[in-house]
Amino acid sequence: MKTKIMFLITLLYLLNLMSVVFAELPIQVFYWKSSNIPTPSQEELEFLHDVMIETQSFFASEMDKYGFGEKTFDFIKDIDVIQGKSKVNQYTSPLMIHRETPLTEDGLDNQIYVIFFGGAETFGRGSAASQKLCANIPDQLIYCNNLIVVPTGSREIIRPLVAHEIGHAFDLGHPQERLIVNKVDVMYFPLFVRVGVTMKFKDFALNKKDAKFLDNNGRLSVQQDFQDFSHNPEIDADIDNNGF
Repeated sequence: MKTKIMFLITLLYLLNLMSVVFAELPIQVFYWKSSNIPTPSQEELEFLHDVMIETQSFFASEMDKYGFGEKTFDFIKDIDVIQGKSKVNQYTSPLMIHRETPLTEDGLDNQIYVIFFGGAETFGRGSAASQKLCANIPDQLIYCNNLIVVPTGSREIIRPLVAHEIGHAFDLGHPQERLIVNKVDVMYFPLFVRVGVTMKFKDFALNKKDAKFLDNNGRLSVQQDFQDFSHNPEIDADIDNNGF
């Protein structure tokens, strides 16, 4: 009997250890301050923090809609400011940023870095970018670290833009169909920006195939400490009035 109890204790310990080893790492969030860009205000950093919370809530709501529970990602709440060496228009790819800081690492840990690129409305050749930080070996891609760069000046589209690039970091591609019951698939490209119109998560959705992929691959889990913005219609109006 004692041997059986010891075996069960050992088994539970190993299962708990496995859950720690294979748990998704929290997304790390940074603000990139190029050499010719002012230091971000506290209001700006709080706005970007709220964008991350809204994105977290969007994934939870969409996963729950398809019956997978309120699964989403975790992220480190503090946004550290990184001082870049070059001017804002000299950065043309995520790898240029990656090479300047030891805070983003190559690896197969599924670590995702979100860098808000200060003082710009575009980045490189597009609105934002997602870059894998490991060797391009197909059977390793699911475990690859990933660097996301989103310009802070694109306030009108920053919410779906962040969700779109995080989706790419989770290995989601661009779907063929744009609409899901009158909502835009958040992974569709291009986003069709309307000048002067703020794009909010209520107008976007995740398709069922992508939600099932995220559930089957364990990329998301139910978080106990995330703040659900999905039922607070005042959040967007309040945030949009914070100019910078």
